[in-house]
Amino acid sequence: MADSDFTGDTLGGFLERVASHDPAPGGGAAAAVSAALAAGLVAMVARFSVSEVPDAPEVAGEADRLRHEALRLAGQDAEAYRAVLGASRLPKDSPDRPGRIHSAIEDAADVPLRIAATAARIATLGSRLAREGNPNLQGDAVVAVLLVDAAAKGADRLVELNVSLGGLDGPWRKLSAGHVATTTDAVLALDRSGGLPGEGQ
Repeated sequence: MADSDFTGDTLGGFLERVASHDPAPGGGAAAAVSAALAAGLVAMVARFSVSEVPDAPEVAGEADRLRHEALRLAGQDAEAYRAVLGASRLPKDSPDRPGRIHSAIEDAADVPLRIAATAARIATLGSRLAREGNPNLQGDAVVAVLLVDAAAKGADRLVELNVSLGGLDGPWRKLSAGHVATTTDAVLALDRSGGLPGEGQ
């Protein structure tokens, strides 16, 4: 298994990697794995909501796909960060160094952008299930939405940091902010529907 392929890891093994004296996997991978956990919850709730949600099997299938995508992105984020470190360690007089660093930072911005996008899609599904799905599993759907909201916000911060670090020109920040807005809307929809208890409730 490749160093940054987490698909075969146990949960304990992944957490050991995060806690080790190795900078990768780090925050981006943790955000992606949080999104994968949320997608797993969404898939489970969908499978218990076939009586309430006509397209529940399709929702479960989409959540499964997003779960695999998020876990794949966790590995890609770790690889992207290692590439930045590798490029920065090239000799300062190397003619390839500036281009390698710029390219590596672009990748390091692109992966968390995709994590945020994946989180936004999971949040939309989870919020819908919290409102329309099996009421006995509403809490699981709510946890999923809150997890991906945090994942998207964390990924957005990583996009911002990499764009600033590399002086990047492009749509990264605008796109990432849009994904965060989607997850925020999903949380607000829970609040409006009673999925999140307010003060005094």
